[in-house]
Amino acid sequence: MDAPHQAPPHVPPHPHAHLPPILCIGDSLTAGYGVPAHANFPSALSKYLGGRNVVNAGVNGDTSAGCAVRLPDLITRHKPSLVLVNVGGNDFMRGVPLEETRAHLTRMAKAARTANIPLIFIAEPAVDIVAALQGRLYDHPIYAQVARETQCGLYAGGWCAIHSRPELLIDPIHANSQGYALFAERLARWLTKENLV
Repeated sequence: MDAPHQAPPHVPPHPHAHLPPILCIGDSLTAGYGVPAHANFPSALSKYLGGRNVVNAGVNGDTSAGCAVRLPDLITRHKPSLVLVNVGGNDFMRGVPLEETRAHLTRMAKAARTANIPLIFIAEPAVDIVAALQGRLYDHPIYAQVARETQCGLYAGGWCAIHSRPELLIDPIHANSQGYALFAERLARWLTKENLV
């Protein structure tokens, strides 16, 4: 005789299940080079935002050119409510002309605007060996310039704060799990304060 059918236990929907995702696009700082998948900053950001769906579209070694090509399809596929752009460090280290980087960042801003989605640029540090040795890292000025020109938001100083603390790094460029977690915690606090989430 068959056992009586039992309905599966009721699982309440996640409070953020109805919300569109946040899309993080960028390079290895977004992908989470050197740490487990659950420890990259988009995963940590999701936790600090109470389980909000955060899509990690980071690619190790990517440049502003690569992100500019990838972003329109990612917007179409995921239909995010917010785009966080975290790219440019590889451009600076490879000597990509700043006007090219500026054009690619601007192209991403226009792609988001066309889809009526707010976009935030996350500033990455300028490549300055002397400043790094002195513990005085600063954001590359191109982010503030493009954010102003495109009327997009700017999250400034986040990576410089992490990169200024060796105990939060696995190498001069990449954070460890604790570094990504701290970055995400501060970013979540800023996004909340700015009423972006």
